Amino acid sequence: MNTEQLTTTNGQLSALEKKRQSWGAIGIKIHEQQLQLQIRAQDALSKLEELPTTIDEIPQAEAILKEVGALKRQIEADRKAITSKFDPVFERLMAPEKSFAVPMAAYVAAIIAIKKEEEKKAEDRRKKADELARIRQALITTQSHYDAEFKTIITERVGTAFTWALEKGIMPGAECDDYKDRVKFKIKESLFHTEEPTLTKGLATEEEFKAIYNEVWKINAADYVALFAGELDRKFAGYEVAYQNKQQALAMAKEEQERRLREIEEQKQHTEIAATLDANATDLTVIEGGMLKALKKAYEVDMPENFENAMKIFSAFMANKQKCLEKVNIKKWFNFDASSAAKALAKVKSDDNQFAPLGIIWKEVDKL
Repeated sequence: MNTEQLTTTNGQLSALEKKRQSWGAIGIKIHEQQLQLQIRAQDALSKLEELPTTIDEIPQAEAILKEVGALKRQIEADRKAITSKFDPVFERLMAPEKSFAVPMAAYVAAIIAIKKEEEKKAEDRRKKADELARIRQALITTQSHYDAEFKTIITERVGTAFTWALEKGIMPGAECDDYKDRVKFKIKESLFHTEEPTLTKGLATEEEFKAIYNEVWKINAADYVALFAGELDRKFAGYEVAYQNKQQALAMAKEEQERRLREIEEQKQHTEIAATLDANATDLTVIEGGMLKALKKAYEVDMPENFENAMKIFSAFMANKQKCLEKVNIKKWFNFDASSAAKALAKVKSDDNQFAPLGIIWKEVDKL
């Protein structure tokens, strides 16, 4: 150990020795003063050993009680004169723990700010996913309407052509084939005209809209022209037999057309219901914010302190007494006030964010 280190060590030991001697002297003084306070207290309390037994002794007893009360207050004052000297020591001892307050508050505020930003991003993702789901639903529903409308037109026109042929006596064979060709010729793509749905886009981009549109939108006028031709051929496939039994064939054709129209309507409803259910199904992978612990949704009553609001708070407490009592930790109920009731209501609200008693105004508080 070199000279400088030795000098430093000796200096530290000297300072510690001075502290020890100083605190030792203080300890002896406190011990002596403690003994004095105990003796004074015992002397004062000895005056209360003999209790009054008659009404005549009351004046003297009251005087003794007054005297003992004064002695007690003087002992307390003398004790405070001693202990108050240690307040700076206590302050120095508490300084390290108090030093945590500002840095920790700033640290918590930073975490909360980042989490709130992440929550906003997650909420935007949720809103966008919901918007895209609604766009998909609207496209499917609109397409379903067009599909049902066009298939209804096809069913009705095929039925009308078949009925007209039987009623007018169109002969099976070449005459019937020529008739079918003329009917098919009249069915143009313009009969199955559609308009592209106009949908309001907020968060969704034009590219995302087009991707869903190209995936969902399958309406093609040429397909329905071809469907009409196929349905007409199918209907006339047994025309020769129908021609021999016209009345029966006409009755059966009417029944078949009614059944087919019901099927078209049912299919439309099923498609729309499925689209609605799919749109309402939440995709958690889109809105989850990862493994972060979510901010707590804590609440406080936020109302001016006046008589009317105090009564509203008490009324809300009593209206939800069972829930609120579970949140109260109080021993002296005469100390229970509007502030106590407000805190209990806030705890219930923080546990159940849907809790909304009449007349109570809340302030949301961010907590980790």
